[in-house]
Amino acid sequence: MRKNVMFILMTFALLVLAGCGSAKKEAPTGLNQLDASRIEFITLQHHVNNQSHEITDNKAISRFVHAISDAEYDQGKLDIAAPAYGASVEMKDGASQQFSFWIDGETTGLFIVSGQNGHYRLSETAKNELRDLFQADAGVQQSEVRTVIFKCDSSPPLRTS
Repeated sequence: MRKNVMFILMTFALLVLAGCGSAKKEAPTGLNQLDASRIEFITLQHHVNNQSHEITDNKAISRFVHAISDAEYDQGKLDIAAPAYGASVEMKDGASQQFSFWIDGETTGLFIVSGQNGHYRLSETAKNELRDLFQADAGVQQSEVRTVIFKCDSSPPLRTS
């Protein structure tokens, strides 16, 4: 009798442990419902350079949505440096969503959605796609800064004899 009770308790404990181990991390609702056709514009910010630009082009908006749509959700809380990039997605109905991105360097691409717990992991392809979108205007802005610096150089011309 005692062996039967122990057997039943052990079986029950194994079933409970098996159930806990197979619990799938479900992403909060909302991210997978982001529809590019409902987006008015996206403001992309590069926090390090304190620069931002808006994208209104449907193709660029679709690239953004596609890049984040396949991200893997993780319930864990991030304890890392401040994000280098941010995005504010403004919907046609007036709603908005805020995102923070860690996509620089060789590290895994990560992002969070303001107001949600957990974070999302990006594929390497999605990370590169987002970095391209965030830096799309950076080359133009950087060359403009160089031009201004070059034009402001007031050193006297070299004299040749």
